[in-house]
Amino acid sequence: MKKYLYLYNPYSGSQTGGHELDKILGTLYKNQIYTVPHRLFSLEDDPVLDTLLADRDTFDAVLISGGDGTVGQMIDKMIKAGNDTPVGIIPSGTCNDFARNLKMPAGLMDCLSVFCQGNTAKVDLLKINASGKEQYICNSIAAGVFVGVSHTTSPEFKKVFGSLAYYIAALGELADMKTFHITVETEKETVQTEALVFAVLNGTDVGGMKNLISEADIQDGLMNIMIVKNCNPVERAAVGINLLAHKGDKNIISLNCSRCKISTDKDMDVSLDGENGLKLPFEIEMLNQKLNVLVPDTFTQS
Repeated sequence: MKKYLYLYNPYSGSQTGGHELDKILGTLYKNQIYTVPHRLFSLEDDPVLDTLLADRDTFDAVLISGGDGTVGQMIDKMIKAGNDTPVGIIPSGTCNDFARNLKMPAGLMDCLSVFCQGNTAKVDLLKINASGKEQYICNSIAAGVFVGVSHTTSPEFKKVFGSLAYYIAALGELADMKTFHITVETEKETVQTEALVFAVLNGTDVGGMKNLISEADIQDGLMNIMIVKNCNPVERAAVGINLLAHKGDKNIISLNCSRCKISTDKDMDVSLDGENGLKLPFEIEMLNQKLNVLVPDTFTQS
């Protein structure tokens, strides 16, 4: 019989992870999987959690129920502990971008079916180094207009404003927005511009927007960088429309690289997988196929 560790955040989005605990344990047990549940009381200070995530031998997989923030923090802890046990995700947060990039189904029973099948793949991870402090990121890094909103609002309000689609679509409606000067240095080029927002992506989906960068590949060892340049209100509206329609725009700079350094002229809130994180400036490295994940048959390896 296999043995899985199940971590759940009872406060994430739909709160599926805690409410459906008996169904989860029972379904997995019927499929010859004994599951050890652990409720996430504190993501920062939980010695029992740290011990479980450092255990590289006991469990055949680590299942995580939560949103992008919870998933990212658990994977960060695992990688730092040298634990490469396969990870399975039950998407129960606001946006669930990383789960969608893995083609995970939205329904709980369909997710459990994926875990029972046990198919695995290796996907990329972003690694940030800020003044010697390191953090591993599953899906996205972003800063600029509206990014700070997600750090200061209630979970209920995040359900409304948690999508990058709404952030960018609203650019054309606001006349007085703070801009910043950004410098991005990659192994191929250096870009400097006055910007409204930037995002570094691992995969096609971010902020609830599906297929934002259609050519992105979560297994190719490359990060995709998007910078929205400062522009007049009319052009800002066009930027939002073109992004939602997956079209190019003269005020959007697109880059891809395996490593970069990003700095700005202002102290800014930075969103790491949707949560407040390390401060700029920092260096980012893409770790090619660093993470083992449980995936459905619809996920195609490169």
